[in-house]
Amino acid sequence: MTDGLPLLRVRDLTIGFAGRTVVAGVSFDVAAGERVALVGASGSGKTLTTLALLGLLPPDAEVSGSVQLAGTEVVGAAERDLRPLRGPVTALVPQDPGTSLNPQVRVGRQVAAPLRRAGVGRRPAAARADELLAEMRLPAGTGRRFPVQLSGGQRQRAALAMALAGAPRLLVADEPTSALDATAQHGVLAVLGRATRERGAGLLLVTHDLAAAATTCDRVLVLDEGRLLADGPLREVLAGHAHPAVRALVEATAALSPPALVGAR
Repeated sequence: MTDGLPLLRVRDLTIGFAGRTVVAGVSFDVAAGERVALVGASGSGKTLTTLALLGLLPPDAEVSGSVQLAGTEVVGAAERDLRPLRGPVTALVPQDPGTSLNPQVRVGRQVAAPLRRAGVGRRPAAARADELLAEMRLPAGTGRRFPVQLSGGQRQRAALAMALAGAPRLLVADEPTSALDATAQHGVLAVLGRATRERGAGLLLVTHDLAAAATTCDRVLVLDEGRLLADGPLREVLAGHAHPAVRALVEATAALSPPALVGAR
């Protein structure tokens, strides 16, 4: 919290392109240490909302409303004002670790990069990178390997280690398991939940998968066609899933039948 404010405060966020509104009047908070899922089908506006929270929308986006991270306004902010937030306040785990991992640089050096930018010496940063990779339950020696030498699940864990290197207060994970098989998905979600819980960090898990939300988060936000349909504890939201979009999300993951969904249906 900053002066009584939540870590992330979103009010009436509206995003459009060429006069067409694609996210309309979205408002929600994420408190320090809270684990929240932003759930919606493809095209619901999840990605654009996430980019707005991080100040990464394309230049042609038309944005109104307010997004505050640790008390700093993101909407309309200059890059120089956003740069100090990236790392110590918030960090992104992307859907495809190929977008954050350089294929030509060894994994350990990449994980150490946020520490080096923060002024940590080369050897201490390398040692801390190895510790983070071990915490992600990656094999010894992973830091000396290149991303292409890792499996998809291992690359995603390495991307998570890199995001955690700056000790962010809020971790934003954008569909972190969508490209993985079921076994790798379970492993990444378990590590993600444990890593944020042990650090007392907040988590915003952006996903189309209610099963992933049930595994990792306590609260769910449901987005559909750019509008926020529901915001509350997972079981309460699913128990009252009268809206067709929420029903569709439940049905899409019903075959997996995780306990949190079974109890809410």
